Amino acid sequence: MKCFYTILMAVLFWSLGFLPVDAASSAKLLAKNLYLYVDGKAVNFPDQKPYVDSSERVMVPVRFPAQTLGAKVGYDFSDPENREVYIQREASGKLAAVDIILKIGDEKVRVNGKTRLMDTVAIAANGRTMVPVRFVSEYLGAEVRWHDASKAAHVFSKGQSSEEQDEIIIDTAKSLGIKKPVIPVSPQRPSVPTIKSVQKGS
Repeated sequence: MKCFYTILMAVLFWSLGFLPVDAASSAKLLAKNLYLYVDGKAVNFPDQKPYVDSSERVMVPVRFPAQTLGAKVGYDFSDPENREVYIQREASGKLAAVDIILKIGDEKVRVNGKTRLMDTVAIAANGRTMVPVRFVSEYLGAEVRWHDASKAAHVFSKGQSSEEQDEIIIDTAKSLGIKKPVIPVSPQRPSVPTIKSVQKGS
């Protein structure tokens, strides 16, 4: 019973904005399981699970979207106040070169030398760097869709048509016990993050 009240208070304080980012994320983790698929195949996370943050973005360990889409991940955490994560991919075939630099707790991101803004921030949680799956995946050339009924984020990396994507989403939703999954995908958030250029001089 004491544990129940502790969790209840944590969620209440988070909803009122009194908890820091990491604590808020931990509280949100208690709410509901999320699922992640790449081209219809479920991704399993052995330790830190994906979750929806306070900005209603699906957050995943950075290595998931990066390595799945052919990129390498590097870190520079030598300065506790300026922890940087590097996501890099060389051009190969139809895949363009990508160079992403983001900082823990900072909305500003450098993408191929240009500054962009996310409407959420990367955080460190349980020894993992958590990033918004859509932001990273789309800059690496994939498409991301959210299916609200099954609480599943889908990453499509092979240029599937909308019809092919719908079929995969329906099949995976049925495998999760959703008898009549609805397509099109719910427009409700989590949805496309606001990605905008920073004004010159900022």
